[in-house]
Amino acid sequence: MPELCRGASMAVFQDGNVLLVRRARPPLAGLWSLPGGRRERGETAAEAALREVREETGVRALIAGRLGLHVARFTPPGSQESGPQSSIEIDVFYGTTPSRQSPVAADDADAAAWVPLDSLDRYDLTVGAAGLILAAAALLADNDAAGIE
Repeated sequence: MPELCRGASMAVFQDGNVLLVRRARPPLAGLWSLPGGRRERGETAAEAALREVREETGVRALIAGRLGLHVARFTPPGSQESGPQSSIEIDVFYGTTPSRQSPVAADDADAAAWVPLDSLDRYDLTVGAAGLILAAAALLADNDAAGIE
């Protein structure tokens, strides 16, 4: 039976760029993605998203909204490609930073960067990341246009 766990991630925007991290550990090592990870016991999804952003990049973020639930499936390290898949349900949030901040990779990220939205295709992204980023950017733009913070 595949393993299912819960996580949270966040699309953080600053000056028209999105914050990305490159994963340092399997099963997603070498791929760029939104900062995020597993929820800790007793932690809300929003708390987990903010903590993961801070742990992986040092950036302090503000949540503007929740994008939705994304289910990521992958083959666990040491398993055969045709073996059972593990899944993680990820609550995806979006938001901004309260001030200009430079990311510093830490925890399970070996790189962190602000990436222009029109440069996403130059990065080896995790499955579904580009769509999530663009949807979050559109929602944030709608919030800004409506005067919602």
